[in-house]
Amino acid sequence: MNKLNFLKPDKENMKIYLYTGSFLFLISIMDVFLNSFFKLNITSFLPNFLSLFLPLILGSFGLHLIRIEFSGIKYLDLANKKINSSNFNAVLTLLIIFVIVKSAPATMSWFIFDANIAGDTKEACTGTGACWTYIKIWLRRFMYGMYPNDQQWRINVSFIILVFLAFAGYFTTERLKKYLTLYYVIIYPIIAYILIYYLISGGSFKLEWIETGAWVRTMSRRIEASLSQDYSFGFVSWNYHFRSELNLSRSLYAYERKDGTDTGAKFTPQSLEAGAIEITEHLWGWYKDCNQKWQKVDGDIAKVEYVPQISDAARMLLKNISYTSKKLPGTIETR
Repeated sequence: MNKLNFLKPDKENMKIYLYTGSFLFLISIMDVFLNSFFKLNITSFLPNFLSLFLPLILGSFGLHLIRIEFSGIKYLDLANKKINSSNFNAVLTLLIIFVIVKSAPATMSWFIFDANIAGDTKEACTGTGACWTYIKIWLRRFMYGMYPNDQQWRINVSFIILVFLAFAGYFTTERLKKYLTLYYVIIYPIIAYILIYYLISGGSFKLEWIETGAWVRTMSRRIEASLSQDYSFGFVSWNYHFRSELNLSRSLYAYERKDGTDTGAKFTPQSLEAGAIEITEHLWGWYKDCNQKWQKVDGDIAKVEYVPQISDAARMLLKNISYTSKKLPGTIETR
């Protein structure tokens, strides 16, 4: 056995360093574990300050001992490279482990031991833990929004097909891999659109037509419930719904003529164009509030109608926008 140097571990006495370092590391984890789960402090005989930092000191020194360069042990070298490359990284690793262990009892109590699962109403949630009863009752609404319950299989089938097709690229042969960019950029989005239009929205192949707002709200609720999903699809869907409603709404031509009879409201293409330009200019202008004080419009189209001396064409355009937007789901700001 060569002379031991605990300040600079080497391969010559690797077993001693590994056993000693692993023991100190496990002791530090065990101390925090017993203190967190059983309120047992095995170092209570020491001064409070030393007892508090002893697990960190022991664990750091233990990780230092097993930090042997080119030990020849694959997993040890990998661990040293990833989480134990220096004393600073060793301390960070220990702190993360300690935080996880310390928070585990409270987290488990809230999620499992003090949680409420039984029952069919919110009144069943009487504990201090999670109310899984509420999740159980409203799970369908969280997942599918206002989409009809008996038609939700259509969303499930579309989702399964799209997931399967998304992973199809992993199973292609080398000869076909050069076409993957074309597949994911053009073909896959087209397939997704077809599924949304024909299967989710329906109306064809004897499938019941589901109003677009229902499945738009479905995707919006899914996005709200998922913190790591792509949030843009909900807004794209909402934009599609807005355009659909706009195309189906009463046009300005209907104000001018009714049953082929002139109503007296004269809106020429030129006046409508001037009205639209006027609205965009007033978006960054001023208006009078209810107290007759001047305020900035600041891009809020709902306030443009309060701008003084606005033309009839611009005012009619604003009423058309307001009428169409009121039927759309979402907050005023979103609309």
